Amino acid sequence: MSVEELKAQIATAIANGDDAGLMTAIKELNKFKAEIAKAEQEKARKEAEALAGAREKLATAIHKAVNKIPNIVENLQAVKATGFTFKLDNTEEGITYKSVALAVPQVKAHRTGGGGGKGQTKEQYGMSMQEIVANFGTAEEQAEAEALRVKGREDRADSKLYLLQKAIRKRAIAEGKLQPVK
Repeated sequence: MSVEELKAQIATAIANGDDAGLMTAIKELNKFKAEIAKAEQEKARKEAEALAGAREKLATAIHKAVNKIPNIVENLQAVKATGFTFKLDNTEEGITYKSVALAVPQVKAHRTGGGGGKGQTKEQYGMSMQEIVANFGTAEEQAEAEALRVKGREDRADSKLYLLQKAIRKRAIAEGKLQPVK
């Protein structure tokens, strides 16, 4: 059965109020998702190939026009811009809105913490969190820690593992079993 036949079958099912027939036809149509996506992709590729020459000519013309702007490079460098984007937006009324946006470097936020351990426990106490669990954790805690370690990031097991490790470290410090290295 073709996609067109399935579309007709869906339209008929909707018109007749046949819910079971509609659901069956939709399930069949879903089997064609990959074929539909490939066809749309091929159509877009052919269109891009057909327009490639015209786009290249237009890009060359725009480049020549931009180079005629006096001191364009110096003006962009003065505001630390690396270029610009000229955009056309079509509104519902058919009016074309033209906008220009400068391309400027992004300021990256400084990250503090997160993203894994920094070895501070090893430096402070002479043992890693895993060693603290092995030396001071009960058999049940050690088994739970190993199960969480195996899970990795699944179901936030890494966060649960860290909370367990912190609790064991805190208890060992409170009991006087874990002392800072000097």
